[in-house]
Amino acid sequence: MWTGVRATMIAAPGADIDATNPARFAEGGTAMGVSPSHSGTPVRSGEDAWHGDGERIAVGRVPASSSRSLFCGVALAGVLGLALVPRPHEREPASADPGLLGRQPETILALAFSPDGRRLAASGYEGPVRIWDVAGRAVEASLGTEHGPAFGLAWSPDGRALAAASVRQAVTVWDARSWERAAVLEGRPGLARSLAWSPDGSTLATGGLDSDIAIWDAASWEPRAVLRGHSSAVNALAFSADGRALMSAAGDGRIRAWDAAAARPIHGARFPADSLTSVVLSPAGEAFVASRYRTVLRRDAAGNEEQVLANPSLYLAMARSPGGRALALSTGANTVEVWRLAPPTPLALLKGHASTVQALAFSPDGRMLASGDRDGTLRIWEVHADEPGPP
Repeated sequence: MWTGVRATMIAAPGADIDATNPARFAEGGTAMGVSPSHSGTPVRSGEDAWHGDGERIAVGRVPASSSRSLFCGVALAGVLGLALVPRPHEREPASADPGLLGRQPETILALAFSPDGRRLAASGYEGPVRIWDVAGRAVEASLGTEHGPAFGLAWSPDGRALAAASVRQAVTVWDARSWERAAVLEGRPGLARSLAWSPDGSTLATGGLDSDIAIWDAASWEPRAVLRGHSSAVNALAFSADGRALMSAAGDGRIRAWDAAAARPIHGARFPADSLTSVVLSPAGEAFVASRYRTVLRRDAAGNEEQVLANPSLYLAMARSPGGRALALSTGANTVEVWRLAPPTPLALLKGHASTVQALAFSPDGRMLASGDRDGTLRIWEVHADEPGPP
C-alpha cells in the first residue's frame, strides 16, 4: 500500500517491494535473493536475481553498464564503482520513482541520518561527503575531507556536528550549522575507520586502521586516551546508553567492551575473522554479526550468543533499527531484507537497486531506511521498523 505525501512504500510482514515497478506489491513473499548459481556471490552484469527456491524474482536485469565498475575489497566487505550522476547542489530531477533520493558519482561507503531525520550524510569512494535534504531530495552541502574517502560518518547527538573518518590520516569534524570545519584530527591516533559519539556529545571515539581506538575530548579535541587490544582495523564502535562503556569490533574477529572512563577492557569475544561480512553494535551492549556462513548471530551484554537468522542470502551491509526491533541487511542480489526480531520474522524485501547495496542507515525514529549502492544510487524506504506489528 501507499501512504504519505510522497507516496512512499510501507511493507506488510513478508511483503516484497519492487521499486523498479511500483505497481507490483506481492504479499506473502519470503524470497531471499541469491545469485543464479545460488552460491551467494553478487549478481553479475546481464544476470537475473533469483528466489531461494529457484524462481526468478522481479528485480530486472543488472544494467550492462555496471560491468564498467571497478571491484576492490574494502574492510569487512564491499566493492568500488563509478556512475554518472547530477552535480552537487543540484536538485534531483522529478522522478516517477518515489523512493529515489538521488545519485552520487561513486560507490556509497557510509550513510548517517541527522538526529532530526531531515538530513542524510553520504560518503563515496571518490569525492566529498554530501549532505542531502531528505524531503527536498537535494544536496544541501558538499564537504571535502581532503584526506581520502570517508568510511565512517557520525552526527553528534544534538545534530550540531558531523564527523567523518578518512582513511588517509584524519578525522574531520564540521559545524552542521555553517558547514565550517570545527576540527581536523590528524596524525596518530588520527587514522580512522569508524566513529561513535558518547550520548552526551562530550566525547568522540575513533576506531583506527592501525587497530587503536582513540577517545577525544569534543571541547578541546585533544585525545583523552588510546585503547589497545585489537590486531587489525576497528570497523565498528558504539557507546552504551549511559556512556560508561564503549564496544568495538575489528577485522581480527574480536568484539570488545571497554570502560570508557578508565580506558580498560571489560570483556570480549572472538569470531573467525575470515568469516565476518558485517558487524553492528548497539547502545544496549548487543553485537549482531553477519558471517559468510549465511547466519546472523546476536551476542548480548552478558556474553550470551544466539543465532537469530539463517538464510540462503550472503549478507553484506547491515543496520539495526534505533528501537532494536528490526535488522536491515543487504544481499548479493541487489536487494535489502528487513527482519523484525523476537521472533525473527521477515518484514520486507526491498527491490530497486541495480547494483550491490554497500551502506544502510535507519532514521532516528525507525520509520525510514536509507540505502546506497555500488553505482552511487541512494534510496529512501518507509519501513516503520520499530512500530509494534503482528509477528
